Amino acid sequence: LDMTNNKGEPILKRWRFITSNRRVHNALSQYKCQHPKGFKHGEIVGGDTARTAAYPIQLCRSLLAGLFGWYECTPSMPVVPLTPQKHREKEPDSIPFVPAVSSTCAPLDQSDPIAALIRVPISVHTLLSWKETRTNPKAVQSIKDEMAGLQEVGTWDVDSLIERDELIAWAQDTKTKIIVGEGLGISSIKNSELPDDDLRRKYKGRFCYRTPTARDESGAIAVFQEMSSRPTTIVDMNLAIAYGLIEGHCITISDAIKAYVQSYLSEKPLTFLEMPKYLCPPEWAHMKRPCVRLIKALYGHPEAGGLWERHLTKIVLQIGGVAIPNHPSCFWFSDLKLLLIIYVDDLLLSGPSEHHAAFWAKLGELVTLGPPEPMDRYLGRHHTFEECPSLDLNLLDFFKSPVEI
Repeated sequence: LDMTNNKGEPILKRWRFITSNRRVHNALSQYKCQHPKGFKHGEIVGGDTARTAAYPIQLCRSLLAGLFGWYECTPSMPVVPLTPQKHREKEPDSIPFVPAVSSTCAPLDQSDPIAALIRVPISVHTLLSWKETRTNPKAVQSIKDEMAGLQEVGTWDVDSLIERDELIAWAQDTKTKIIVGEGLGISSIKNSELPDDDLRRKYKGRFCYRTPTARDESGAIAVFQEMSSRPTTIVDMNLAIAYGLIEGHCITISDAIKAYVQSYLSEKPLTFLEMPKYLCPPEWAHMKRPCVRLIKALYGHPEAGGLWERHLTKIVLQIGGVAIPNHPSCFWFSDLKLLLIIYVDDLLLSGPSEHHAAFWAKLGELVTLGPPEPMDRYLGRHHTFEECPSLDLNLLDFFKSPVEI
């Protein structure tokens, strides 16, 4: 990759890529060091260290080309200049974007009048400012409605209500490990591109765990266990769609309602949530910094995604699913010939039509799901299905006799 230090000496950057994709392996193998044994590489010190922190563009393009199967050109979406939005006041008037294409790709013609047709505002969320979230009555109510739903499913224990100072003193006296973090209310206007009187235009509130504020009983920054999730991929979704298009099969989707708070936090250390005063009920008005114990994996908690994935995976395996190697969040049910793929809280099922209803009913006994429906929008893509004319060909006879194609 022609990487050298300030002295012009070639350096050896030991990057490691682990992949089950042969194209990626072939694409990256060409960059292995070719120097003879005993060759002394230059040292990476001082200002050279920062320059080697990022992948060179040539390496990035080769990796992407290996993933997508094209070595000369990596496809990119057409992009047009961004029109400033009212909720992006702190950003520049325009954000230039240069597609990452190799020299063999023709650049997009930004002056093409057709490019204007590409930008279609739809389902736009206008994120409200910090001040408006706390002063706009509709915004405040949207957050309170969300909190009421979270409290209803037992996300926190109201009976554990305590002043923060008293909580810290108790933890220090009893030598109990705790973590205390602030709650954060945010609100946005859903479908904000629509007229004000359109019923689809509404305020949407969220209430999250503000991880950067989390501290332990001694006041030190809280340390959380490393736990990540591995959602499915577009490639797996395409495979599931293909499987669902076989004659006699269908594709249905459902979503887990309030997914993260269907899983529980660990009891060690105990986790507490400090409630913002402006969102507290009137009976808490006498408290300065009210805290409650957090029971479930609230949005924003660094372990929430991993805990939810483990919780759902355990249930899927319990009802007969088998994880498919090298395809995260993909499960096969051999008795029903069903394929289930999961992207966080969005579930897609494909296979024989007669088994779908029973499967969703069985899973719904253990997971709170929305009503299953035929596939339309999934992972940001809209899908429509059309019947193709059947082939006038006897495939059985075709494969019985050898033919040259």
